[in-house]
Amino acid sequence: MVAFGELLLTFHWATSALHSYYFTGSITKEGTLFCTFEAYIAVIGANLEICYNFCFIFTIFLKVFYLNGKGLKWFWYHLACLFIIIIFIGNMTYKGSLGLNNYGTCSTSHLSVGSMIAGGMLLILLALFSCFVLYYTNQVLPQHTTELAALKRNFYNFYSTYLKMLVILWSLILVAYVA
Repeated sequence: MVAFGELLLTFHWATSALHSYYFTGSITKEGTLFCTFEAYIAVIGANLEICYNFCFIFTIFLKVFYLNGKGLKWFWYHLACLFIIIIFIGNMTYKGSLGLNNYGTCSTSHLSVGSMIAGGMLLILLALFSCFVLYYTNQVLPQHTTELAALKRNFYNFYSTYLKMLVILWSLILVAYVA
């Protein structure tokens, strides 16, 4: 689902570029069917990426916390993400926050200072949670035997790379967001 969110964002950026003045000879106008469609695609893609990355990190935490226990069923992750996206899109539609932004693309147009601060805080919290899970995973996974040490090394190497890249990505987005 993270990859699907990225696919939607890629589709959004590609179609926005192709619809630019350079290719179509017209400027994107707010309120058009194209702009409305693009805004929904952009916001759904961004929310899918954030929600499912959080779910992925939370899953890693739960798997390590309950080493031999059961985790949450995937159904609950999908349901939670779908609920969050519907609430977020509904709220933005109600407030009229979807449309042409200052950069000439259609996504979120009218953001309050509170929304911008909340978005920045979300990025900081996600990055901190990722760092915590990275540290926790390294500290808690057992390595009593050679087999467990190899399992820990493989598990940690794969997920640590992913988590480190998420922290770097979210930090860069935060810096761009603040700038």
